[in-house]
Amino acid sequence: MYSSIAVVDFQVRDSFKIIASIRENNSLNFRRSILISKSNYFFYVGGGMSGLLVYKYDEKQQKILNPAIVPTGYIASACIGTSDNNYMYGTNQYTGLYVSDLRVLQGIDPSQYPLKLPINIAWPFENIQPLAYFINISQNEDMLYVGVRSQGILVFNITDKLNPRYFYQIQIISLSYYIAFSSNYEYLYYANSDSIYTFQLIEMSLNEQIPNVFNSKQFVQKKESSFMKPYCYILDDNFFFGFFNAHEILVGNIQGNPYQLDFQSSNVYSIWSASLIQYKGSTIIYIPLIGKLTTNIAFYAYDYSTLYTTQTMTLKLTYTLPDPYVNENITYLDFNLDQTLGVVAQYSGFYLLKFDGPLNITFLSYYKNQYYQITGTTKRAIFSKDNQYILICIQTFGLSVIQIQNSYKLVQVNDLQTLGAENMIKSEISTDYCFLLDGSKGFAIIDLTVLPQIKILSRISLKGWTAFGVSLYNDNYFFAQQNEKGMVSVIDIRDKQNISLFSLYERGTDQAQSACVSKNNDFSFVQNNKYVLVMPLKSQIMLQSTAQEIQLINNTYQFVKAIQKDEILQVGQIVQFYFQILYPKSQNMVIQKINIYQNFQEQDLPTWMTYNQQTQTLTMEIDKTNAGSTRQQVNRMILLVYTNCPLSSSSFYYPSGLGSTTLDQSNQIYAQLKSESIIDVEDQLSSNFNPSLDLTVNIAGMSTQVINNIKQTLVQSVWINQVVIETQSSLSFDPSKNIVSSRGKSISIQLYAKSGKFVIINYPGAIVQYSINQNELDLQGPLGQINIILQGKIIFFTTDSNDLDLIILTITDNINYPINYQCQASQCSFIKFKEQIAVQQTNNLQTQIENKYSGCVLDIETSYSIQFMQNTFLINDVQVITYSFYYKTSEMVDFVKFDPSFWLQAQSDKQLSFYGNTQYSQLGYIYTIKIVASDGYTNISDQFILKISGIPLSFVVNILLKIIGPIIAVLGLYRFRSLLINSIIAKQYTFSQENVIVETKYYKKIPLIGSQWQRCSILIDKLFMILLKEVLPKNQKSQIKRELKQKPKLYKVQADLAKNKSILKQIQSTDKNSLLEQRYLTESGDVKMPQVLQDITKHQEALFKKNKQLKLIKEQFNQQLQPGSLFYESIKSYVSQKFLKYDAKSYFIFQFIKQQLIADRSNTNNDWYLKVIEIDHNDQEEFCHSPFSKIQIKQNELQKIIQSVYDFELVQFQTKSMSNNTINSNNTINIRLIENCLISEAQGLVFDKLRYFQQFKGESIHLNSEQISNVQAFKLCEKGLLQNIRKICNQEYNPYGVQQNMKFPHWLNMRLKDCYLKFYGTPVSYIKEEQILIRIFDLNGYIVKQFIVNIQPYVQNTQINIPEEEEQGDQQLKYQLSLSNQFLFFQQKQKLVCESKIEHKVSSCIDTPKIMSQNIQSLDE
Repeated sequence: MYSSIAVVDFQVRDSFKIIASIRENNSLNFRRSILISKSNYFFYVGGGMSGLLVYKYDEKQQKILNPAIVPTGYIASACIGTSDNNYMYGTNQYTGLYVSDLRVLQGIDPSQYPLKLPINIAWPFENIQPLAYFINISQNEDMLYVGVRSQGILVFNITDKLNPRYFYQIQIISLSYYIAFSSNYEYLYYANSDSIYTFQLIEMSLNEQIPNVFNSKQFVQKKESSFMKPYCYILDDNFFFGFFNAHEILVGNIQGNPYQLDFQSSNVYSIWSASLIQYKGSTIIYIPLIGKLTTNIAFYAYDYSTLYTTQTMTLKLTYTLPDPYVNENITYLDFNLDQTLGVVAQYSGFYLLKFDGPLNITFLSYYKNQYYQITGTTKRAIFSKDNQYILICIQTFGLSVIQIQNSYKLVQVNDLQTLGAENMIKSEISTDYCFLLDGSKGFAIIDLTVLPQIKILSRISLKGWTAFGVSLYNDNYFFAQQNEKGMVSVIDIRDKQNISLFSLYERGTDQAQSACVSKNNDFSFVQNNKYVLVMPLKSQIMLQSTAQEIQLINNTYQFVKAIQKDEILQVGQIVQFYFQILYPKSQNMVIQKINIYQNFQEQDLPTWMTYNQQTQTLTMEIDKTNAGSTRQQVNRMILLVYTNCPLSSSSFYYPSGLGSTTLDQSNQIYAQLKSESIIDVEDQLSSNFNPSLDLTVNIAGMSTQVINNIKQTLVQSVWINQVVIETQSSLSFDPSKNIVSSRGKSISIQLYAKSGKFVIINYPGAIVQYSINQNELDLQGPLGQINIILQGKIIFFTTDSNDLDLIILTITDNINYPINYQCQASQCSFIKFKEQIAVQQTNNLQTQIENKYSGCVLDIETSYSIQFMQNTFLINDVQVITYSFYYKTSEMVDFVKFDPSFWLQAQSDKQLSFYGNTQYSQLGYIYTIKIVASDGYTNISDQFILKISGIPLSFVVNILLKIIGPIIAVLGLYRFRSLLINSIIAKQYTFSQENVIVETKYYKKIPLIGSQWQRCSILIDKLFMILLKEVLPKNQKSQIKRELKQKPKLYKVQADLAKNKSILKQIQSTDKNSLLEQRYLTESGDVKMPQVLQDITKHQEALFKKNKQLKLIKEQFNQQLQPGSLFYESIKSYVSQKFLKYDAKSYFIFQFIKQQLIADRSNTNNDWYLKVIEIDHNDQEEFCHSPFSKIQIKQNELQKIIQSVYDFELVQFQTKSMSNNTINSNNTINIRLIENCLISEAQGLVFDKLRYFQQFKGESIHLNSEQISNVQAFKLCEKGLLQNIRKICNQEYNPYGVQQNMKFPHWLNMRLKDCYLKFYGTPVSYIKEEQILIRIFDLNGYIVKQFIVNIQPYVQNTQINIPEEEEQGDQQLKYQLSLSNQFLFFQQKQKLVCESKIEHKVSSCIDTPKIMSQNIQSLDE
């Protein structure tokens, strides 16, 4: 069989090129797979039964070389090489995993190719078949991932490249296919025959950086009967120094294995001492002398390096004190940070020494304790970071601070009596603090940064007398020993200001005197008066624990999120822990059980924890009983995970070293231990085994070392790993943000106040309950909704806003313990005080009544309806205001509540509306009306005055009518003057009739704009004056005023054109491209409203200062004016009209348009503009800020009228465009200003003075809503004998109904708003054709406005024939227009208007055919 390999150059993608190839005629060399090394140097080819073939491409020779063959003995599955090309790892289904050393290929001559390289089989399993299919390597190349059928992924540690070590297994049962990493190596992807899996790289959580005191099976007692063992020290983890009875030092060689400590084979030094200290960076150790006899020797200096060679130390220095000082029971030698100063502590004080190296020592000074401090020996000394102070501890007294002054003078500056101070330990990593072993007061941490002040950062009480201790794991934990009661305590000191007891170890009534710990904190020796206890502090089993939060959904637990390392679990969480044994010593290692350590006792798992031994998972639902009552309180639990390694007949085989055994001896030992039930039936160590007792093995050749090895094997078959879990309440309250956090879906809060009341309001989304006295409030609802309520704040009423009474907040969520929060009412962030109801100062009752009635004067014999603004009384936090009404006259002292007999009555106690009739008998009376407004908690009052002193014209007429006689009385005019006046002015106030087709919606909106807006003219004139003053010289001040007040020439357009057809040419277009027009007109000629508003805001101080007329406008400017609002449109209208009058030619055209439309008589004189504009009454919603309907210009109609002006001069109408024309050019006119002014006319925003009795302009009524007394619909009277008389008196319409609810037809509705009247409705199909007159009356009963609504039937497929006479008339009109004889046009057009019989009606008439055509068009649309 031929097999070949080719190297292809595919740099040019569409033209591959083979640059090298190799072909072999050997059926054994069948290539099954190719893998390129990570460095692209080698590529490996599966060579069938031949194994692996290693190839490389020689670029110079353009040739494929075969440097090596790796015979694997079976078909290769996969392989991978390291990036340095030194090692290759492969898999097959026979040997599993193997490794080959490729370093021999470096530098070898190609003539020796191919080399046969041996392999090292690295498959460690006996019970797992080596069906390995794929392999991959980690980014840093220290881990191998091997895919094995039915096993998943087996991970090997290849730190030792030729000896892979099994690490752990990712178990997935199926046929293994492929293993790959993401580009950043954060994710691993695994494919098998079932699926594709993704695994995330996580930080290992081994819980190894915590002292573990739970492996008591591994604790071994080394008997030593010395009564006192004050100190021990482990040097280089190889030598044990034990100080016994203060006169012996025992040095034992342990060689990193604490179990090898043997007192009989140890060296003993007869030195009176109780401590040892090493000079860092050297092999010199100092041993202070206690000084049994009088001597001046302070300490010895030894070189311990000779222990490794001669098993003895070499004495290098004997340091003696200068005369007259003697050794007074020296205890310790302590150094400063850089080891340049040292303190030798003794009974009465200490010596200060200078060190210039470990053996060059100089005496500096001596300090003697104060007389009252000499109750015990000075034990330890610690320097401050700056070497200015020394903190010493004096046994049974306390602490003292000594200052180092000039010339090393030592002076006490502070002390603290604790009656303990047994020992003091310096931190090895920080100069900011130290540790105090304080006797009966336990353990404390002292702040060294504030010396000479003595500040204790934290303290914890321990059992017995705390005498000694060692800091572990970079000062994260402290290993303390106690005398008299207790033994060993592990203290959590990660938070130096909040330390806590982590775990305890007690051994009956035994105690501890001292302890020492190895450098890596793996093991310790604890000494007491009976023995030295070997105590490993770390399990030799590496246990990886991962956790994830899960939720039970549809009876299935589903993943929510991964639990991060050191994350605190919360009540209500469901958490699943997964445990994995790393580097298992046996394939049969299992997690036997899990207990918990809580309240310093080992306990079985509680009911809310479940352990599944098959999946090695622990599932727990965090319960409130195992968490604190607040989020700040953290509760700690320790999981004790028991791992068991079954023992076998080969477990006691020790092939080399001390205490070696044979396999036969191992089998005999196993059989004896099993027969003695030391090993149980499941090959596990019995719980009754005590490693501290002697073990007898009745087998030949069993030495003491073999017995120790057997013990060690037994105890190390069972290990306990600790997994620390911290829990806390999931219920918390953040008062800074008013947010409740909880894992509960709904919560309830209860608020209690000793005094005051919680205001009754509706809190949406919550169940609300108040106590009878309103001093308790309960809210229950979803968490999010309760938080919204708290952030919006609870309204609280008290008579004192600085209330110091406590508000108590209790929060419950049914899964945590309730939490309480209390604060003073004035400082509670979730409380806001009830606002005091107030009166609007700028528009109080008196101001409003003065605006409505000049001088507050009411007429006698008149009906009144008085309505005040609802926001006269201001309150924001309560929805309902209730009013009480009182009055008094000038003769009365006290106010009296309204009674039914009083002439003025209120509509209701919820409204500020009144009605009443004044009588002749009240003439001269002055009434003071008081309104008391209350929101249920606060109240306020305001007053207004009414003077009954007006005598209306109707009253005078009535008297005259009584005198004149019965003729006028017959006509019925003796009671109301309005009837007479209305009959005269009705036609003048009539608007064009409107046509409504059955089943078609009808809308009409009439703005009510009052008169305040007219003051905008004062505002704009004043603004223009300010702007012109800024740019023009002062001497032109009079000229400025003259120009601003200059009035344009008024033209009688029709007459002027008749006299002079070229008048338009003769009108001079003065260059008005002035400052104001440049500033306020756009290029298209429109008004720049943003610039106008900006300038008003800029100069508002000058504009509004001391100007009461502009007070209301100023209030509007405090808010944001929006397009469409009354004042916005008023300003725009006035500016447009102002600039239009400056432009003589454009103003002439505007006058022509207006006069022609009035003469046209298509509409009434009141709404002449309807021909060129279109009004959409239903354009805006009810809540819109604008009183006006949408108005659009009919461009075609407008252009026809303008063009007719130019037709007189036989020239074409010239504009650049309707949207873009030149302002005030000689050849063009300003269309935009003309359009704006037409819209202003329609809106009624014209600043000319109105006629007497006229209260309207354009579509608007110049009255406020409260000045409208009545809106009434009328229907045409049936024809009769008095028809002609009714016409003469303008009384041909009767009211539609006689009752209040019958003022309109049932299909027509009317709505009165503050700024407009709106009519709307839809006439139904059964309504006959009828004519409805709608009249609007003011408070005096005068007609303000009236218009007719014609209801017409639905017309379908109607063919309308226009009379021939009218067609001929239209042709004649076209002919006349073509001749541009405009005046003849006017005369002829007027003949088409209907004659007097329709003129007698209230609206002007439009010919019938035109009405019908409009209706048909609307139906088609």
